[in-house]
Amino acid sequence: MIFNPITGIPIDRLQIANLERVELLPFPDENKLRPLLLLRSDSATKKIEFDLYPRQPYNPLHPIHLLEFSKSGGTVSGSIVDTGKGAVIENWKTKLGDSSSKIIAVAGKSIDGED
Repeated sequence: MIFNPITGIPIDRLQIANLERVELLPFPDENKLRPLLLLRSDSATKKIEFDLYPRQPYNPLHPIHLLEFSKSGGTVSGSIVDTGKGAVIENWKTKLGDSSSKIIAVAGKSIDGED
């Protein structure tokens, strides 16, 4: 269900199989709206695919990076969303040292590279 966050009025209804994650993108489109990134898994290819909502061309000024934590596998990975190719590309992946390791905090940098 897609709804207006200010009025609460339903706008649209989507049916997406294997939906795993939804992200509100940080960069507005030409209508000054921030699209939703709908991530889903394809069990046949074992790849992460995505849809953008609203469905329209979206060319962000900066790359979209995702950070993923796996509780069960103890892995941390980073991916980039390529809206031009319509793909989520994994850049790196690491496994935590042992079962007693845990992530306490994550810090990011601003888009312009300054802290």
